[in-house]
Amino acid sequence: MAFVRPYPPPAVESMASRDGYELNARAKLAIMRRGRKICIVGAIAVAACSGASTSAVAAATVPVPLNDFCSRVSPGAVAGAIGAPDLVELSGLAASHAFLGLLWANNDSGDAPRLFAMSDVGAPLGVFTIAGADAIDWEDIASGPGPDPERSYIYVGDIGDNAAARDHVTVYRVAEPDAAPDGTDGELGGTEAIQLTYPGGPEDAEALLVDPLTGDLFIITKQLSGFSKVLTAAAADLVATATVPMREVGVLAVPVTPQYDANAAMALPSTMVTGADISPDGGVVLVRTYQQVLAFVRVDGQTVAEALAGAPCEAPQVGEPQGEAIAFSATGDRYFLGGETQLAISQGALAATDPNPLAAFVIAPAAQPSSTTTVPATSAPATSAPATSAPATSAPATTVSRSASTTSPATTTPPSITVRGTVSTAPLPPGTSPPANRWWIWSIVATAMVMLGVLAIVARRRRPQVRRE
Repeated sequence: MAFVRPYPPPAVESMASRDGYELNARAKLAIMRRGRKICIVGAIAVAACSGASTSAVAAATVPVPLNDFCSRVSPGAVAGAIGAPDLVELSGLAASHAFLGLLWANNDSGDAPRLFAMSDVGAPLGVFTIAGADAIDWEDIASGPGPDPERSYIYVGDIGDNAAARDHVTVYRVAEPDAAPDGTDGELGGTEAIQLTYPGGPEDAEALLVDPLTGDLFIITKQLSGFSKVLTAAAADLVATATVPMREVGVLAVPVTPQYDANAAMALPSTMVTGADISPDGGVVLVRTYQQVLAFVRVDGQTVAEALAGAPCEAPQVGEPQGEAIAFSATGDRYFLGGETQLAISQGALAATDPNPLAAFVIAPAAQPSSTTTVPATSAPATSAPATSAPATSAPATTVSRSASTTSPATTTPPSITVRGTVSTAPLPPGTSPPANRWWIWSIVATAMVMLGVLAIVARRRRPQVRRE
């Protein structure tokens, strides 16, 4: 008498015992094939992750200068009070490259097309009308090279657009005066009105800078989200005869930070970019928001856009009711901060008689390295924030060398108005560190896939056992 273990179920056992063996064998074969596929995919993933880790290590050993800029900046000090009585909405600040110790400043929207000249302690030195210019929403100004290599130029950014409704914005370029301002009002002529359009339509912006190495113009948009677009126009395209389309060359991810001054009556967003400037040698880009100052170091061969894609350190600052303006000195050994007071006064955060301070920060010289220094490789700037689409570029970036001589406004040393401040080497926190590399996470995932594949291969279902008696 034969005894058959119930597999398949008893109702079909007598008819399907042979077929059961075949079905079981096919099922096992399918499981093994799936296991092999999983194992192969996992092995490929492990190899890819290993290659990525090797590349990351190799990139980490590329010698680059250490980003110690923020540690070389002394704590801020009030250089003086801004003395021009009409400069109540200070939005843009730039150092003259024709006269040492001279600063140019502008009011925000609602003012006439004029610039305020002042010393580096805030003393008023005259008001200059920009001939042929209109003032819709002036936000920032910059100093930089221009058409005449023997002159220094001022770039005035009429780029504010709170409603994002302007079909184009205008940057006015005008040469600095021949004589140093002495307190007498005047006019600056020969103005060029350069009209610019953005690739994605209207944008609000308050930050403008000009690369001293190439003469290219950069605008950084103002976004509450913290993802500000970096837009540029090449120096050769900056002409007043036609509208110039700008290119988007990056996205600046501004980190969210707590309010700098916890006792301040006005808490404005830390993510909104309100000003920017670049050092005279092109080596450091400063970007300021309402609550922080970010320093991006630019190494030899990098473009401004590539520098802004790196990890910044947080530079020293002072508490301001509405921080708007930032400027390097013409000698690159200091930077200045200024801001608006009108809104703070209207909200009762400041009294109308309170002075509007001009803050100065002294930058110690960089130490000359005695040996090659290596720093960890950083990933794309958006790795520490929600993913964004890749910035559109219509032309390859041009690399530059900071060792090359910059365009100088004059062959002789500019006349000096006043230079104040002493170098301090007081150490400060170095700021934030670059985002960590994530290749090891994917290595773990790939290894787990290989293990699952192996388990699937060795897994066996119990065969139907037939015993005969």
